[in-house]
Amino acid sequence: MKRVMSMLLALSMTLSLVAGGITVSAEDVANTEGIEDTAVAAVDTAAGEEEDDSPLYEERVSYAEYISEYASVPDGQNPIVIQAADYTASEGEVQVHDGYEGVSGKVVESGEDGFLEWEVDIPADGLYSINISYYTVAGKSSDIERELRIDGEVPFSEAAVFTLKRNWVNEEYTEEQKQEEGWVEGQFFQRDNQGNDIRPTQVEVPMWTETDLVDSDGLTIDPFKFYFSQGKHTIRLTSVKEPVIFEKITLFTYELPESYAEVSAEYTMQDTSGHKIMIQGEDAVLKSDASLYPISDKSSAYTIPTDLKSSRLNTIGSTNWNLPNQWIQWEFEVPEDGLYTIGMRFRQSTSISFPATRELTIDGEVPFSEAKMIHFNYDTAFQSMWISDAEGNPYKFELTAGTHTIRLKMNMGEVAEILRSIQELVLDLTDLYTRIIMITGPSPDIYRDYRLDARLPDLIDQLTSLQARLQEQADAIVALSSSSTNEAAVIDQLIQQIEEMIENPDVISNVLSNFKSNISSLASWALTARNQPVEIDYLVVASPDQEMDPAEPGFFEGAWYEIKKFFVSFTIDDSSIGNAYQEDEEDVITVWATLGRDQATTLKKMIDYGFTKETGIKVNFNILSNESTLLYATASGEGPDVALGTSGTLPIDYGVRNALVDLSKLEGFDEVQSWFMPSAFTPYTYGDAVYALPQTQGFMVMFYRKDILGELGIKVPETWEEFYTALGTIQENNLDVSPGGLPIFTTMLYQRGGQYYSDDLSECLLDSPESVQSFQEYCELYTLYGLPVSSDFYNRFRNGEMPLGFGDYTLYNQIAVAAPEIKGLWGMAALPGTVQEDGTINNAIAGNGGTSCVMLAQVGEGTKKQENAWEFMKWWMSTETQVEYARELEAILGAAARYNTANIEAVSYLAWPRDIYDTIITQWRNVVETPVVPGSYYTSRHLNNAFNEVINNIEVPRESIVKYTEEITLEIQAKREELNLND
Repeated sequence: MKRVMSMLLALSMTLSLVAGGITVSAEDVANTEGIEDTAVAAVDTAAGEEEDDSPLYEERVSYAEYISEYASVPDGQNPIVIQAADYTASEGEVQVHDGYEGVSGKVVESGEDGFLEWEVDIPADGLYSINISYYTVAGKSSDIERELRIDGEVPFSEAAVFTLKRNWVNEEYTEEQKQEEGWVEGQFFQRDNQGNDIRPTQVEVPMWTETDLVDSDGLTIDPFKFYFSQGKHTIRLTSVKEPVIFEKITLFTYELPESYAEVSAEYTMQDTSGHKIMIQGEDAVLKSDASLYPISDKSSAYTIPTDLKSSRLNTIGSTNWNLPNQWIQWEFEVPEDGLYTIGMRFRQSTSISFPATRELTIDGEVPFSEAKMIHFNYDTAFQSMWISDAEGNPYKFELTAGTHTIRLKMNMGEVAEILRSIQELVLDLTDLYTRIIMITGPSPDIYRDYRLDARLPDLIDQLTSLQARLQEQADAIVALSSSSTNEAAVIDQLIQQIEEMIENPDVISNVLSNFKSNISSLASWALTARNQPVEIDYLVVASPDQEMDPAEPGFFEGAWYEIKKFFVSFTIDDSSIGNAYQEDEEDVITVWATLGRDQATTLKKMIDYGFTKETGIKVNFNILSNESTLLYATASGEGPDVALGTSGTLPIDYGVRNALVDLSKLEGFDEVQSWFMPSAFTPYTYGDAVYALPQTQGFMVMFYRKDILGELGIKVPETWEEFYTALGTIQENNLDVSPGGLPIFTTMLYQRGGQYYSDDLSECLLDSPESVQSFQEYCELYTLYGLPVSSDFYNRFRNGEMPLGFGDYTLYNQIAVAAPEIKGLWGMAALPGTVQEDGTINNAIAGNGGTSCVMLAQVGEGTKKQENAWEFMKWWMSTETQVEYARELEAILGAAARYNTANIEAVSYLAWPRDIYDTIITQWRNVVETPVVPGSYYTSRHLNNAFNEVINNIEVPRESIVKYTEEITLEIQAKREELNLND
């Protein structure tokens, strides 16, 4: 069994327990011209096009395996510098610049497509690290990613994607702005008219940056080493995501910094005296990620600054500072040459057993080897510490008078080597488990003797080796752990079980389930141990004779603070966000939004300092926690003027009852309509009236595991015939497919030319021949092929049990962020299409709908308030606003929260890899949304009823769908009668 299959099972086990400026090229923007708003807006493609014979997946060794092969090779000699403009081959978007941004000579810009390749002549066999000098250019505000190939090959799996960080700062405020807004001493950030600090926008600062190629996952602390034999070689960097400008590539020999004892022995300066410089954590001057913005903490009276009533942005980091290679940089000034100590007030309340670790650099250099791993121990409260040795003696730093920088970069520290070894052990343990179940099956007969020790001659030797390796890691964990809990307990269980298996091989088949569970627990522990956030309140650079301030107040002071905080909480309105205005003020509108607090805070800041400043229209903004509240408020005449994030069915429900404004009658609607796919308006249109603007829009795509399909010899299916062929092969290998639910039935229906309702929306047409045939085929996915009715597709896709399946395209974000272990092993493609009689393929797909924004009729027709509300809605759904909001949201909540805006152009500015963006746009053009009609709540309900009768009661699909179609039509007609829609 190949190693890739053991990796799949390892993941299966793990997840059984762990669940700036806007520029764009024309080709990046979806062209919606010529898309008909018909029942089936399909893109037909010709069947039988030339097939791509390239492999889905290339199996590669790990870095540990790679470097062990060259363990005897010496480090390289002198550094070798390759000027980027001297490339020997290229493909895609490449542009040479001369004298760019202060660099003499030529540099080369690499776009989102293609590659750059250089030739290098190596004087002798050796191991070299690689440093890249690059300049960030305007893109989609995400990390830059490149694949590295040496002589046409990716040397090891970790080299498939390298990350080049951007540089971020808090937005700047002018002195004029500060005076106008009445800033007070010690104020770092803008405040709303309720006195709360407003989170600053993170602004990218393009600059020349040098970085060593390191492990993006953080399991190798030092820069990677690459083997080069004597002679000529090629180095290729292939674009994965984002454009960048390269100046040079340097091959060099990495050397660890000297120890503190060695460095301090060469100090020539003396201790300073009487100096104590405090640097607020939130006043960082540079960061690697837009997510490293200032945050608010009210848990301690000693956090600086603090305010019981108002929100103060007074710390930085925490859970936002939890990814390998993320860094934060501060600036400080010392008054005289001499020796200083460095300390900080921090909180590390997550990693109990292992200290969180950060690498310290001063003025861009690691001062001594111990500074590569600064430990932050666990405590639920804030702590104060000097950066010290193991005995608690503070390190001294030699600084000249003037300005300096401190940078702290997240790394895994000593636990990295343990985690890497555990990861390898999990793979090897799973490989052994796989070999065993190939003989016994996953559910062995407990009364059968499988003679495993005879059929697997190396079984005992392999178990013995694994046991020894496990014991080695258990000892390392105990030595490193600072907790009284036994972090090695999971490993101890495995060691004990393996001991029993060695002593009595006959019991192995009986304990396989427990063996798998223990391997799963080990993998789960390894994932949890990676979590190492740190929150910084302030840093201190001080003379050695200075004392560190206490981190927390005493008991009585702390208790009094908590009592005051409790009573003040009754005076705070949590539903109102940002600036608030009197309703009777001129040009004030009220907006409600079904958003979380982070999203709402982001949007309100954009409103106050964007929309209101530009238009003079003031906005009172409230969080709508439950959509039913909108119903009651509207019925009583106390509702908002505009509601954002409303459900896809609300516009028609309210619109046909004259509770919403028909937007199609407002000035400029035709232009606004062009911002979206025609299909996006289908759920919000009834007759000639349009009751909402689409805010988000979702649709299905197909996810596939490259490694597994490649192993099974399956190509990505483009038609349903190819899908069923792939399904057969997948099931033959005891794997499964996620069928995607009712949107797949709807997709089949639209690809056959069917529709849900008649053209006048007065009756349901799900009893049509096209619908019956589609429903039968859909049901057979479960009755004939045995696909699961419900499943956790994300986790089963992640662990390899479901290597193919259908899901909303936003699932891409979750997989990419939360399943880093399968990075590069999976892809996203369009849904299969239906081959037509003329040989073309109908690729129409069902839309998943989305959220909308509506204007309530209470604004009054033709009034100033209606005009202001319409201006707000146009501003909100404009490309610029949607892009800014999406980027801010992603900075706050991470890439997993990437916003699925319905604005076509805005999507082209978001941080999708180019190939994924192309898939999204291609699929989006094929979307057909289902109309919403009065009474259509019966449609989804009875479709589920019809399906359940087929699955649970063995009902004939045709009879079931026909029966429930009649009931749906009756309900629609009753509603039309009730609402006088037949007149």
